[in-house]
Amino acid sequence: MSRIHLSRALLLSVALMLALSLLVACGGDGGGGGGDIPVPSGADRLAEEDASAEDLDAADVDISDAKAAAYRISDASFDDVSDFYENEVEDDGWTVDEHAALGDLMIAVLHQDDDLVVVTAMTGAAAKEQGELGLGDLEVDLDDLADDDIIVVGASFTCNEDSIDTCIEAMGLGL
Repeated sequence: MSRIHLSRALLLSVALMLALSLLVACGGDGGGGGGDIPVPSGADRLAEEDASAEDLDAADVDISDAKAAAYRISDASFDDVSDFYENEVEDDGWTVDEHAALGDLMIAVLHQDDDLVVVTAMTGAAAKEQGELGLGDLEVDLDDLADDDIIVVGASFTCNEDSIDTCIEAMGLGL
């Protein structure tokens, strides 16, 4: 692995761990909050929970209406899912602020108006190899995933700061 690829791999790993850590403490009674988490057609919602600024380690950032959700996609390749988050979400009015994919892991940071979404995706095989998604109260049985399924985990919330960039920077979401 070259130095550039190693740096990208390290950066993606850190970004993925950050995004997953945003979801670790998510709790609540499910449903509601934030804007929609965009997912490719055919995605099955596995779990959804409300979250708070404290849950998302965003105590210094003015956010509201936070939620976390997990989805399974069984009829698309990892590359198709990654392409959806890099290009196709813009057709639905989302702006892609950050996107990185390496191997069978992907992270994207998106916004639409004041709604901000952090999404990670990985293959079922990668999720099983990792052994745990760090989903906190979101319960997903990894044994129910096929190796070629894609699992998408997202956190969405409304940014009440002066700009989306302020939220992205304050929460360390820039890649």
